[in-house]
Amino acid sequence: MLSRVEVVVQDCIGCGLCAERAPENMAMTDGGSTAEVLKQPETQEEQEACHEAAEYCPLGGLHVSNGDSRLAE
Repeated sequence: MLSRVEVVVQDCIGCGLCAERAPENMAMTDGGSTAEVLKQPETQEEQEACHEAAEYCPLGGLHVSNGDSRLAE
């Protein structure tokens, strides 16, 4: 089962590392102040990129969970 990616907006500082690590799945908002999920991982490669992006997130604002659970917003 592929993972689900979510941005915790209050923990996102808009550094852009996630968009660099997982460009198929992550982007910065138009204002550049926070990250957003473009699409959920559809391949193993995308899933690995999202996990790497979460590891690089300086404040832990990017969460990757198993596909059957949803984090509280």
